[in-house]
Amino acid sequence: MTLLRDRGLAVVALVLVPEVASACAVCLDSPWGNRGFGWPFVALMLAPFAVLAALGGVLAWARRRGAGDHHPAPPR
Repeated sequence: MTLLRDRGLAVVALVLVPEVASACAVCLDSPWGNRGFGWPFVALMLAPFAVLAALGGVLAWARRRGAGDHHPAPPR
């Protein structure tokens, strides 16, 4: 019964104060423009590509390094 009452109070509070209900943690605005949201977003979008590029570079380096160690047997 307490949970139902708490939820009811929360709904009433949100109806009476709609600014709280429409608040967004990342919807920040400043007098200088919204410069704080763009670069972190771009960095998170590019992070998987950076990881894949690093993995591909390590694999290419290992393959190139291993290619020089291959010595075929001399013909008889």
